[in-house]
Amino acid sequence: MVTLAVTVTMRAVSGARAASAVGEGSVAMRARDLEGYLAQAPMGATIGVKFYAPWCGHCKLMAPAWEEFAREGTEGGYVALSVDASGDEAKEVNAKFNIKGFPTLFFFSGGEVFEYSGARTAEAFRAFARGARDGAHSRKYAVDSNTNKIVFHAPSVTYRLRELVRDVARDFTRVFSAKPAVCVSIFLFGLWLGMFSVVATFFLAGDYAAAKNWREFMHRNAEKIKASSKLENDPKAA
Repeated sequence: MVTLAVTVTMRAVSGARAASAVGEGSVAMRARDLEGYLAQAPMGATIGVKFYAPWCGHCKLMAPAWEEFAREGTEGGYVALSVDASGDEAKEVNAKFNIKGFPTLFFFSGGEVFEYSGARTAEAFRAFARGARDGAHSRKYAVDSNTNKIVFHAPSVTYRLRELVRDVARDFTRVFSAKPAVCVSIFLFGLWLGMFSVVATFFLAGDYAAAKNWREFMHRNAEKIKASSKLENDPKAA
């Protein structure tokens, strides 16, 4: 493993000006050179890749831990890369690896890419690099010898669903942060529309008693919510 790590590092530093030393440990690499580097690396090597942006505050906070992790790479049997994924030239790589935020960490090992979502400490990075990857999401890949590009295997249904849920959650968080009043208004309108639909269904079915009971039920609950809120705000009212 040590020999593999040294071999990969030497290729990174010397190969077509693809990389240059950064800090004291990790290897800096342009986004456009990443796939060619991974294609040349031995499949048995473990390669940690940090996708970052120079302006990213979270990336700057994590940098010391990543450099500490990288310094022990030769002894630990792994290599750590730092890939600047900002700018137009990184768009293709970001799309391929589904980079949606910074920093994003991946570990490549044995024809699989593992997504890292643990603690941002050197100790946690080391454990993950050495195989402590229980529960980590991964995708298998191969190397196209004609193009020297990474080719991912078809993702599983679980992976697709997870990405869909994560994208929806990320989009909702972004919209809610920008326009919270609009989001709350839409939620309340949806709630009102749902209640109206239930009452309308009862009326259309001719069950007027049920419709009346439903309206009374909603009214009573609304009064209870108001009373509860009043008690929380003014305990003396009890």
